[in-house]
Amino acid sequence: MAEEVSEVPVSPKSMTLRLDRELAARVEALAEIESIPIAQVVREALNSHVERRKTEPEFKSKLKIQLARRDEIERMFRDDGDAIG
Repeated sequence: MAEEVSEVPVSPKSMTLRLDRELAARVEALAEIESIPIAQVVREALNSHVERRKTEPEFKSKLKIQLARRDEIERMFRDDGDAIG
């Protein structure tokens, strides 16, 4: 008999951002004009930024370097050939 696995809901991650007054005012105005929460304006902006950056060659190059470094660190701490993860 197969064991049922229940999905555990993932709660949102809370973050604190420090914005200069001008940017904060523009974000607040945008939220007011569109009748949406400030948090939604910020989430949408961050999501757009991340999606755009993922396609940029400079980001892909940096990612490749970071992944190679992670692999190097994993090899340093591998015990008896077991992979971490």
